[in-house]
Amino acid sequence: MRSLWLLFFLIIPVYMISQMPSIPGFPTIPGIPTMPGQIPQQFPQQLPQQQLPQQLPQQGPLPQPQVGLPGPLNLPAISGNFKPPDWLKRGLVVYYRISGSSKLGNRASAFSGINVFIVWEVSNNKIVGDWISLLSDSMLVQSGLKELSRSSDSIFHVNPNYAEALLRSTGNLRSSGVTIQGGPGNIYIKMTGQKGYQNIYIKYDLKTGIILSLQQVTPDSSIFMEYAGYEYVNLPPPSNTFPPAVQGGTHNWVLSTSYMGMEMQFGELTISQGCVQGRIAHFRGKYDLYTTQGVQNQQFIGVPDIGPHYVNPSLLNDDVIFDLKQMGLRLVVVGRDYNDVTLELQYRMMPLIRSVVDPRTGLITYMEQFVSNMGSIKSYLEM
Repeated sequence: MRSLWLLFFLIIPVYMISQMPSIPGFPTIPGIPTMPGQIPQQFPQQLPQQQLPQQLPQQGPLPQPQVGLPGPLNLPAISGNFKPPDWLKRGLVVYYRISGSSKLGNRASAFSGINVFIVWEVSNNKIVGDWISLLSDSMLVQSGLKELSRSSDSIFHVNPNYAEALLRSTGNLRSSGVTIQGGPGNIYIKMTGQKGYQNIYIKYDLKTGIILSLQQVTPDSSIFMEYAGYEYVNLPPPSNTFPPAVQGGTHNWVLSTSYMGMEMQFGELTISQGCVQGRIAHFRGKYDLYTTQGVQNQQFIGVPDIGPHYVNPSLLNDDVIFDLKQMGLRLVVVGRDYNDVTLELQYRMMPLIRSVVDPRTGLITYMEQFVSNMGSIKSYLEM
């Protein structure tokens, strides 16, 4: 049982939510076909209350924790000035249906659900946003701020000029283990290395670069994403500076699991600042586990508004940080006093992740990820 909880927390940030309704389809965009469609610079204030006719398929309970999601794309870097398009800006939310399979060891599982990408920052030639994954039936959820990628290409778009340059660079990249094939609107990339291979097939809209479908295959996973729509959400005005918590040096949290009222510590997490480049900060993370897995290092990313261990106090002035009404996914303040502000990431009013923030510094002092109606994973700040 102990190793099961550790796999949930450390291998992938995915947590089981049980006894929740199935996820509906997403609304179509007025005047914009779901696929393919050009994203306008202006988006209507009101969205019609409609649903796509197709519901997500139900595949039965997912064995746990043998379900994983691959990380952001890591396409070859090509020289050139590939500016992000005008529509790719703070507050953009892009939806994808997802399906696939993943294996850990000798066990494999199939999954289906949705990916939600919320853009928080576009600067320094990088796109940083919240990546939320909700899986159907047993309802796995993944949430966290990530570098969705560069202005030339991201997990949901490919700059058409970059795509052309990539196809022209086929010969130059072959020596580094990268094979590229395709033409306008379609790219097939195979990358081989010492640790295996990665095959990526991308179909994208020629006008906007929006990825319409993507298939990514590695020795341990296969995932298919299909574009399902977009909208803009009203995020709070961008914070001007990082909060005091970012300048506060090293912070340490005790990690524990709670199951049916019984709590057990299983390790510690330490986060220390690496470097700040403009409006993007990189942090060093270290998991010190009370098991044979020992110490594991991880890199985290943050922006002035939010990061792996902080929330800018300026975001806490309002009770709603973001609200995707048609999906029922929102980040809201559910309690406040002089010493603490409590935030919840909710799906249809049910808490997925609960965080307690010090409003003076922005430091997250407590976090709880709900694994099921009987258990959760907790982190306590050591003072």
